[in-house]
Amino acid sequence: IYWFAFHVKGANVSKLENAIIETKDANYIYEFALHVKGANVSKLEDAIIETKAANYIYEFAHDVKGVNVSKLENAIIETKGANYIYEFALNIKGANVSKLEAAIIETKAANYIYEFALNIKGVNVLKLEDAIIDSKDINYIYKFAHDIKWANISKLETAIIRSKNAEGIYCFARFIKGVNVLKLEDAITETKNAEYIYKFSHDIK
Repeated sequence: IYWFAFHVKGANVSKLENAIIETKDANYIYEFALHVKGANVSKLEDAIIETKAANYIYEFAHDVKGVNVSKLENAIIETKGANYIYEFALNIKGANVSKLEAAIIETKAANYIYEFALNIKGVNVLKLEDAIIDSKDINYIYKFAHDIKWANISKLETAIIRSKNAEGIYCFARFIKGVNVLKLEDAITETKNAEYIYKFSHDIK
């Protein structure tokens, strides 16, 4: 149906468009909107949203001219797919960063919460920081402290200490600037992990 509409001159675009929509095939709904002259973008936009296919909703917003960004943004948020919520905020002109930020926090995906804080302009660092702490993911708590400007080191340090993870406490003390070494020293001692207690005593000055 798509190839007929694309290649055959004089084809009834509206009729073929309805047929494409009825297939509920996200790929060809997207291709139809992108390549077929005279396609009804608004109608195809509704159809792509109905498929709930996050990848094609994102591609539709990214590639098709004349789309309703707000409508596609809501659809992306409803999919709860952290990767496409992040990509939408990063790459779609007119995206509502605050709304997508709330959505990325809701996913509880520490990796994308971190990437959102790192790469998206105009974010609320404190909100994303709280979400990273709530995730209890030691790796991303550390990375947030290491890489995110305006991160609250003291707050992230407390989260690392509460984890009782000896390696995390050691790495935080060794590689994060502005830490409270004495507090981290007490924390590493309490883990009773001989390897990292030794490393701490040897490497942390």
